[in-house]
Amino acid sequence: MAIINSSRTSFFLIIGIMLFLTGCVTQGLLSEKETISISRVVVTKGSGIKGSVNLREDIRVKTLREARKYPRGGPSKTVRVSLETVHFKNAGAILLTGDISRIVANVALIDNASGRSSSTFKITAVDRGRHSSGLAGILITGFESELSAEQRLAGYFATAVMQKIYGSNRSQNAVAQGPVPNAKYPARYEDLERKHKCGKEMKFPTSETSGGDDPEPPKKCT
Repeated sequence: MAIINSSRTSFFLIIGIMLFLTGCVTQGLLSEKETISISRVVVTKGSGIKGSVNLREDIRVKTLREARKYPRGGPSKTVRVSLETVHFKNAGAILLTGDISRIVANVALIDNASGRSSSTFKITAVDRGRHSSGLAGILITGFESELSAEQRLAGYFATAVMQKIYGSNRSQNAVAQGPVPNAKYPARYEDLERKHKCGKEMKFPTSETSGGDDPEPPKKCT
């Protein structure tokens, strides 16, 4: 019990620090009046990292859309994102120690003319407002798919990247400027949600749950 309480305390301490830092002023890599042109975002994801087939494209397009909110000019840059951790909270961890969905990635700002990295930094994006623990957290997790959390995290991540580059003061006044890029998702989220739902529903009943009769085949999930 002491170990669980200690882990729970550590969890809430981490969450408190994250939320505190969210409200703090972030010093940007660029000066207040310095501008760049972010023309590309490249996202890489290892085979052992969680996330749907849409995750890389979702992060790419949302980061580009965030970049379009800032004045463009100066050297052309590419934002290279190397995903390190994609974690979705689970019921067991919530009950014992608390848990939160998060994305951790190494980010590099590449100068397109020289091909060299001008800045590298790490970004941790957490699913703000969805960090309930105990039974409340279990209920929230049980009614929500990982795909919903993934899409929110991609948006939080994109915002965090631009705040790191431009600073939180400039991000407060950032608004969309000009056309925004369209997403080219490998799959429709509706189809992924349906597949996720069918994977949970398409199970044969056991003899105990069917009263001892032969189990009937599952109904087609649509």
